[in-house]
Amino acid sequence: MATNQTLRYGLHLWEPGDNFLREEFNENTLAIEAALGEKVEVVFGSYTGDNTANRLISLGFTPKCVILVNHSGQIYAGADIGGGVFFPEMSLTNFAIVDGGFQVSNEASYGGSTNNRFQHFYLAFR
Repeated sequence: MATNQTLRYGLHLWEPGDNFLREEFNENTLAIEAALGEKVEVVFGSYTGDNTANRLISLGFTPKCVILVNHSGQIYAGADIGGGVFFPEMSLTNFAIVDGGFQVSNEASYGGSTNNRFQHFYLAFR
């Protein structure tokens, strides 16, 4: 019997001295098949700032995660974790995942994600 399991998919991990059970191999195989069946779409894009206070970047879908690089090269990421957007190690009030895309604002703490003339890049995960 396996001593440990992987964190994400719960795959069985064996240590020296563990007995191997056919059921555990079968469970691993089914979990891997299910994971491979998950489709992840990544959309890359950019926009040029227009100095609006708030701006919707329309994607045609609500992303699960967005990675945004502003004109200064600062990188920000947000992920929809159900019931809100999670920003690791930061709290941004000027970047939000919304229905159909994400919203940015011209707040100075972000370097002005709608500043005129500057190009900003994003990766959005569906």
